[in-house]
Amino acid sequence: WFDERLENAGYGVLRGTGVLHKEAAGWRIVHYSMTFAVPNSKVKGLVKLLDWNITPNEPAGDVGEGQ
Repeated sequence: WFDERLENAGYGVLRGTGVLHKEAAGWRIVHYSMTFAVPNSKVKGLVKLLDWNITPNEPAGDVGEGQ
């Protein structure tokens, strides 16, 4: 697995994580995820801004899909 810190002009600091698998032809990425941190003090405001209509204790699932 690997973990990387990336910087983007539009999104700021991002974190990439992934899993590699060694094959005969070389290394292959089998899983990759990119995230950005949201400070705890900003989460409620972000959720309200995104208007995901999530109720407490409801699984998030694919939030925002089809919107």
